[in-house]
Amino acid sequence: MHKKVVIIVLCVAIALIGVVIGVSVKGCSNSDTGGTTGQYTLMDLGSKGCVPCDNLQPVLSSLRSKYSGKISVKFYDVNRTSEGAKLANKYNVSTIPTLIFLDKNGKVVKRMVGYQSQSEIESAFRSLGWI
Repeated sequence: MHKKVVIIVLCVAIALIGVVIGVSVKGCSNSDTGGTTGQYTLMDLGSKGCVPCDNLQPVLSSLRSKYSGKISVKFYDVNRTSEGAKLANKYNVSTIPTLIFLDKNGKVVKRMVGYQSQSEIESAFRSLGWI
C-alpha cells in the first residue's frame, strides 16, 4: 500500500511540474475537467491493479452501455497516465477508486469513495435527477 501512495504522489508531482512549465498533454488542456460539456459525467479515478478499481470496471461498462448518450462514464488511471494524475490532484483524490459526478456544466455534484455496486451508483443517479 505504501508503494501505491508513493507512486500516486510522484505522478501528481510530475503532472504539476508539467502544468507549471506549460507542457500540454495530448488530448488534455489545462482547463479539462474530465467531463463532457452538456452531458452528465461519471468519472472514475482509479488504477489498473487496484482490486476495488478492477472490480468496478464491469459495473462502469454496464452503466456506460445502459446510459449511453445521457451519462458519460469515464475511467482515468491516476497511476499510469499524467491526465489521471492531474485530475486526481484537481479533485483532491486521496483514496481510489473515487467516483466524481459532474453536472452538465462540469460542476462536481457528488463524490463516492471505494467500490460501489451498480445499484448504488444508479441510486445516486436517481437522487441527482439524472435518470
